[in-house]
Amino acid sequence: MRPEIGVCSLSFVVLLVVLISSVGTTTAQTEHTQQEDITSDIPEANQKSISVVLGTGDDDLNMLVSHVVHPSDEPTALGLIDVGVLKDGVLATNNNTAGRQLVPDAGIVIIPPSDEDTKIEYELEGAIRMVDGFYTLEFLYRQTTVFYPPDDAELIFIGNRVLDLGNKSGFACHGCQMVLEYATDIPTKTEFFQTHDEMTIPVEVTTHAKTDSFAFDEITGELSFQISGERQFVVVTIPKTMMTEPYTVSLDGNRIFFQKHSNNEEAEVWFNMRPETGGIITIDGTTSSIAPPPGDQPSDPDPITVEMMIGVAAAVAGISLLLIMRRVRR
Repeated sequence: MRPEIGVCSLSFVVLLVVLISSVGTTTAQTEHTQQEDITSDIPEANQKSISVVLGTGDDDLNMLVSHVVHPSDEPTALGLIDVGVLKDGVLATNNNTAGRQLVPDAGIVIIPPSDEDTKIEYELEGAIRMVDGFYTLEFLYRQTTVFYPPDDAELIFIGNRVLDLGNKSGFACHGCQMVLEYATDIPTKTEFFQTHDEMTIPVEVTTHAKTDSFAFDEITGELSFQISGERQFVVVTIPKTMMTEPYTVSLDGNRIFFQKHSNNEEAEVWFNMRPETGGIITIDGTTSSIAPPPGDQPSDPDPITVEMMIGVAAAVAGISLLLIMRRVRR
């Protein structure tokens, strides 16, 4: 069992609404009516905690769910998480019982009275789907739920926003309605650019999409490359010395949404994006410690030259005025 210490809370993240088809909505409404009939005379269980371990058993598409319910001197009703297919039933355990199988009815189990916390465990098959190389979970449960992604998850997204766990093992979703996506094996390509002073700059691009035609202009601080495919997650990692804020990211000249991640202790900056189509991705910033080669930028005009140009312009204007006056007199 993974510890729940140091869980990264997502109260600051706006979770995307899961798109539900009209058929799915009708089914959910029917099940909700059945649940109301079953629990009309039975109080709802007071849940202490809920945790979900993603990618369990022999199938990476399964997940293990655990509810901890507070003691109660009467039977209580617990609504199960409704995603995937229930596998091997529902097991209830506490210090008084080694384990009891509960039979769900319309997505609800009735928990017997207990003077101790009761733990309800079950596994859901096929709860997670593989979509474009990402494990995808569409989740809806109106209680705070703690999620534990696989240890080898490299990138985690909620909606289109990246989730950085740092050294945490999981995160808490308050609500909870979200689209969770993560990947465990994403190809990373590293491109190296040589500056005018022979400094080597590495650029890493992590994505399932095909990428090529990399270019970097150290004068303008512009990095560009070609990407193929639709709605592919792309993570670009560059050294902080390569360019500094403000940053913009565009696809074929049109700005797109992106996220930037870094902190004062890290020497790198991460850009996360999900372009709708393929095309030319351009990351534009300001060059930092990379000095442009001599002669590549226009120098300030010589003050003497400027004064001479002003004098010449005044002389020409004076001659033109004199010619006009002579013509008028004639």
